[in-house]
Formats: sequence, C-alpha cells, structure tokens
Amino acid sequence: MLTGQVPFKGDTALSIAVQHKTESPPDPKSVNPQIPENLSRIVLKCLEKDKALRYRNIEMLHSELMEVERGLPSTLKGPTPKEFKTPTTFKEKWKNSIAVLPFTNMSADPEQEYFCDGIAEELINALTQIKDLRVVARTSAFSFKGKDTNIEEIGKKLKVDKVLEGSVRKAGNRLRITAQLINVEDGYHLWSECYDRDLDDVFAIQDEVTLAIVDHMKVKLLGKEKQRLTKRPTDNTEAYQLYLKGRYFCYKRTSEGYKKAMEFYNKAIEIDPEFALSYAGLAYVYTSLGFFGLRRPKEVFSKAKSLCKRAIEIDKNLAPAYWGLSAVSLYYDWDWAAAEKGCKKAIELNPGDAFSYWRYALYLGCMGRLDEAIREMKKSREPRSPLAPF
Repeated sequence: MLTGQVPFKGDTALSIAVQHKTESPPDPKSVNPQIPENLSRIVLKCLEKDKALRYRNIEMLHSELMEVERGLPSTLKGPTPKEFKTPTTFKEKWKNSIAVLPFTNMSADPEQEYFCDGIAEELINALTQIKDLRVVARTSAFSFKGKDTNIEEIGKKLKVDKVLEGSVRKAGNRLRITAQLINVEDGYHLWSECYDRDLDDVFAIQDEVTLAIVDHMKVKLLGKEKQRLTKRPTDNTEAYQLYLKGRYFCYKRTSEGYKKAMEFYNKAIEIDPEFALSYAGLAYVYTSLGFFGLRRPKEVFSKAKSLCKRAIEIDKNLAPAYWGLSAVSLYYDWDWAAAEKGCKKAIELNPGDAFSYWRYALYLGCMGRLDEAIREMKKSREPRSPLAPF
C-alpha cells in the first residue's frame, strides 16, 4: 500500500518464492521517496527473515508507528479516533460465544484422560446444535490443555465472551463432575455446579450442564434444538465409554492411534449394534488410513462407505456419516456430484460444524472453484464445533 507494488516479482510463483526466501526486499523509500525514512525502516523490520529481528509483539510495532505519526505534518496524518466509525465493543463482537476447555482429570488413574476429554467434546458437540450460539472448535479450545493460561487471555485469543472449564473424578461406577461458566470480560463466575452421580447418569449430567449454559447465556432454544441437545447417542454406558476411547485415540492421528481407535469402535458396535456414532467414527478411521496411505485404498474406502450407510440407516440426521460418504466419493469414487451432495447435507444438518465447511472447501478447491473454496474455508475458521465430529 505504501509503494503500490509487491516486494518481489518474477515470471513464476516458484521464482518469487525463492526471492522471498533468499533476498532482502528493497527499501520502500527507494520505490516511493515520499515515505518517511523511519516508516520505511519499520516496514523492513517487519519483513526481516530472522524472526528474532522482527518486533516481539504488536505493542512495540504500534508504539513506533505512533512515533512516526506524531512526526508527520497534520495534513498527512490519518483520521483522528473521532473520525473512525465507533468500533464494535467486546461484548457485541463476541456475543453468545463460548469455548469449552478440556476438563481436568482429577482421577487417580491417568488413563481416565480419555473420559475427561470426551465429556468436554460431547458438550462442544451439543452446544454447536444451537443456531444462536458460537462455539469454538475443539482444536482451538484444546490447544490450552495443560497450560496455565488465565481466562481473559484465553477469551481474547479465541474471541469468545464466555469460557466453560471443569474437572472429572471417576472411580469405578462413581462420577464427580464440576463445571464453571466464566465471563471473560471481568472473570466472574456466572454459574458453577458439582455433580456426584453414578456413571449411568453421565448423559443426564451433560444435558444439565448444556441447558444451564444456554440459560445463563440468555439463548433461546427452538423446539428441535432442545430435542437434539438431549438426544442420547446410546443408552449403554459401556459402549459409550468405548466410543470415547476410540475417539481419544483417533485424535492422535498416528498408525498406532488408528489401530486402537478401530479396536474400541468395533467393541462399542458389538455391545450396541445401533450406536450410529461408532459406525461414523470407524468410517473416519478407514478414510484416514486410505487418505494418508497407511492402507491400500481398495481395502478401506469400500468399508468406510458401508459403515456410513449403516450409520445413516440408524440415524438419518447424523452429519458425520454424510461427510464420510462425501470423502469416499471425492478420494476414491471420483463421483464429484455425490461428494458435493454429501458436504451440503452435512452442513444442512449441523451448520455449526467446522469440519463440514473444511471438507466442502477441500472439494471446491479440487474442482477449481477457488473463490467458493476460500469462502467455505473462512467459515471453518470461525468459532464452530470440533474439526472431527465423529
């Protein structure tokens, strides 16, 4: 914007990339003599290849830019704060947005980590069903796992006005789950509760926590939304725990992790053959094995398709099963129409699901529809549900 041209030019993208990597950019002042020398120096510092030579934070950059502005004649200065349109306030910008942090494992057994993560993920999945609520993706929320970061910083980084944190203590068939809903702006607790129940009550606890969040965030629920919120994926708690273990290992995205995930998903299906999410989860493992070249495509994609179809037979409104079919259509069948249909159906069923937008963006990119792909990819980066809703 200062010079009216890019720092490097070339006949090909590769030649330009090489220049970015190996050459120093020209002094902006040499291109546009009207640029103040100190502003030209700031631009070059921002473009330093060695990150240690750049500004350590935005505050340092802002301070130097303000020094430059103070030295400019009044006719060259930018508009004063009063001339700017009143910015959106913290509350308005991030209204009705929430991040569910991973729950802390308070159990004596460290292997119960899967259950703690699972509780938080299930709450995320439930909250994304609410149209007027923006929920941060699991990938973003779980990036703070094990870190001592204050709530205000988490809220600002994730662009939310509310944060839910909690803990789980599991011993045998007994559960103690605590949850606190915190207002980011002032750090005050809006709601907190402790649940001492049997393991069989885990679904009831999740429902109570979800509805309490909705109530304290003043979000109105539609009839269908409340029905989806309280819908149980299975009535068998043993199958449910196996499903959570499968998802826990699937998130590791390693060959060994996928192997263990398959084992737990299959066990969950053996115990409850009507557990649709386990079929969708197992299908995701098979498509991942094929996509990453860990298994021969012929061996895994046909299995994934069958599993997705079975999941839809059980629950025709299961979004992960539709994007699973879309993945098979795109990666293996090369059926472009079916691939797009699956993506759109998944988005229709769960508009808060980041993975469906990401999957659709990938499809559009493969079809050369780049403007549409960018649009959908931007949607996947907004506060939404987990980037693997299975």
